[in-house]
Amino acid sequence: MIPRKTKRHGDEKAAVRRTRAERAARRRQLRQAVLAGATPADVAAQYGVNRNLVYAACGRGELHAAAVRRRRELAALVQRGMSPKEVARTTGVSVTTVYVACHRNGVKVRHDPGSLSPAERDARASRRPQTLLPSQWRRLDWMLRNADLARQLGISGERVRQKRMELGMPKVPRKKRD
Repeated sequence: MIPRKTKRHGDEKAAVRRTRAERAARRRQLRQAVLAGATPADVAAQYGVNRNLVYAACGRGELHAAAVRRRRELAALVQRGMSPKEVARTTGVSVTTVYVACHRNGVKVRHDPGSLSPAERDARASRRPQTLLPSQWRRLDWMLRNADLARQLGISGERVRQKRMELGMPKVPRKKRD
């Protein structure tokens, strides 16, 4: 290592310039770590370097091969029976990454409603709009405004307006302002 001098004071800087051989050795270490299965972000943190340096050391082909291998591993975990959430939690990636890995590797992911707690199932069901049969639509009090009907049914006022027109129900007269 050759100490680098600053232009202003002639002091030695804390950061030293590495020789070409040392830089090449460091790049080989970074590349080997990525090929061993670590992500570029993990390698950068481990060696205390910028992630771009890791990308430069590896080259596009090797990074692509490492990413493909990681995606195969994630998909294999799902195929063995783990849920995408569990895989994401244990491997430290996002759930979206797990779904993308499964999709790219042809692994079908079923959403298991049994994985939801009863409270979560009830909360989802309460957010779902009601489906009314034609006979139920006809029995509504059509003298109410669209917004009031929509609030009662948990649907949009636009959907009530569409049904009012479809069923030929009369429009509600607007209140006149004095």
